[in-house]
Amino acid sequence: MSIMFFNNQLQAGMAALERVSSLLDDEEEKGGKLKIIPHAGIIFKDVVFNYPLSERAALNGLNLDIADGSVHALVGPFWFR
Repeated sequence: MSIMFFNNQLQAGMAALERVSSLLDDEEEKGGKLKIIPHAGIIFKDVVFNYPLSERAALNGLNLDIADGSVHALVGPFWFR
């Protein structure tokens, strides 16, 4: 590794550290208005989703009822093209 490459990386890292440090040093914002959003679940009915240029649907007729406060993941196979 050349000294110039190392110096460039070091300078970039120091600049990033300065930016993060300035964000961490900022005082917490006071006041303002907070909009309260009511809690509710989410319902999906007969959802169909196709990826661009795909011949078949990735989701076809999905029905899902997600209760407020619950955590879910929709996962499936992944292919490289």
